[in-house]
Amino acid sequence: MTPYLIEFEDQNAELNQWMSILDSVSYTRSPRAFFSKNIRNDGGPTFAFIIFYRDRDGEINDYFLDINQKGYVLRGGKKIYKMVDREAEVFDQLSTWLFEKAVRMPVT
Repeated sequence: MTPYLIEFEDQNAELNQWMSILDSVSYTRSPRAFFSKNIRNDGGPTFAFIIFYRDRDGEINDYFLDINQKGYVLRGGKKIYKMVDREAEVFDQLSTWLFEKAVRMPVT
């Protein structure tokens, strides 16, 4: 696994670009959640996001989001969704965007 860092400021263009990629497809709840929540070992690439944000009180919170090439999305480690079409296209757009915008973090 290679860690990358992306920092978004409020109302930043990068955040809007990232969200537009994720919003370009519809999602449905997946029955897969009833028997396995492990989408990282499906035999293809997976993005595992840990998103840190500040709430209205200024407290730092985190949010987990995994997306794999087959179009499965695991939200918060609990709920699984499935992209309704264009899974590979959306994953490729997300991949291209990440490798253009993200900064590779050294592992120590």
